[in-house]
Amino acid sequence: MLPAGRRDLALAVALTWLASLAVLAVRSGGLLDLAVYRAGAQRLLDGTSIYTQPYGELPFTYPPFGALVMVPLAVLPTVLAELLLPLLSAMALVFVWQRCGVPSRWLVLVAPASLLLEPVWLTQHFGQVNLVLLALVLGDLVGPTSRWRGVLTGVAAGIKLTPLVFLGYLIATRQWRAAGVMAASFAATVALPIVLIPSDGLRFWTSVLPDARRIGAPWYAANQSLMGALSRVDGPWMSWFVLSVTVVLLALWLSRSLHRRGDVIGAVSATGLASLLASPVSWSHHWVWSIPLGMVLLRHAGPVAAAARTLLFVAAPHLWMPSGGDVELTWTRQHVPGDAFVWAGLARLAIVARTTSRYGRGRDTDRDVRSAGQWQEHRREAARG
Repeated sequence: MLPAGRRDLALAVALTWLASLAVLAVRSGGLLDLAVYRAGAQRLLDGTSIYTQPYGELPFTYPPFGALVMVPLAVLPTVLAELLLPLLSAMALVFVWQRCGVPSRWLVLVAPASLLLEPVWLTQHFGQVNLVLLALVLGDLVGPTSRWRGVLTGVAAGIKLTPLVFLGYLIATRQWRAAGVMAASFAATVALPIVLIPSDGLRFWTSVLPDARRIGAPWYAANQSLMGALSRVDGPWMSWFVLSVTVVLLALWLSRSLHRRGDVIGAVSATGLASLLASPVSWSHHWVWSIPLGMVLLRHAGPVAAAARTLLFVAAPHLWMPSGGDVELTWTRQHVPGDAFVWAGLARLAIVARTTSRYGRGRDTDRDVRSAGQWQEHRREAARG
């Protein structure tokens, strides 16, 4: 018989997987991105370019290493692939909550319930890999230090480029060895496709990546990034660049401060938030970082603020705004709810920066932030006392 902790984990994964399959059953048109992954990998196996597709198909927009990783999903029968990816995402979701410090006995409730969050259920609906990438980063950067720290984050960046921002985090926190390991890991994800599929291995960096048309209009309502918000008011490109650089620098300063205080999950989450805000395109389902961000906000601003933020990601106000056909360019009052994820992200940075600065002046030391494991131990000691 499995120990109680492992039973709880297994049950949490099973319930989350079943809840994910229920989401797929009640919503039509699901697993579109899984189809894109499998089509790109299948073209690789067929010897054709992964970046060309028949008319009407969604394009494969990921680095060529992403296509190599997706080959197992392409060779499986469709039904098995459509069961396997939601299972992997369910496992990743349970792991993320566990890494955030949620006790195993609560995971059977918390993990399935988190499918109420729009980024989570939409990730499962589309067949995206956001939860898997989040788990790779948290598993790599949060927890006991290892000589291999940086490998998994480099792999995540090889599948989707946005985790590259964590190289800045490792440098800002002076984790020099981990930064070198991550850089080497990412370099390997670039070099391997160049060796195996030279034409596409080079084509992505020279012509696919610079082609912004492949990812759609930046003003589409689901693009919850600074670029998306500015595009909907026809803001100049330079304003996005200046704001993005400012946000990244602020987040890295904040990450360094939090890391020095032992709040590793807070430091990593701040960097993840910067990647969402600064990226030209952050579709709403990319905001699975709302899970660790919410846990950090709970500690910094209390349960009311954390609950309000959770409700925001359940409601997903942009879904209720007029969208499509460039109608976002005519928004007026809709900008407030329609850009809600962006406003929430900026507010979160401000709140944590304020409380971190206050801790730095020596106040409220009894609420000093901790890493997920340290915080949980602190709570147990307080309960015993």
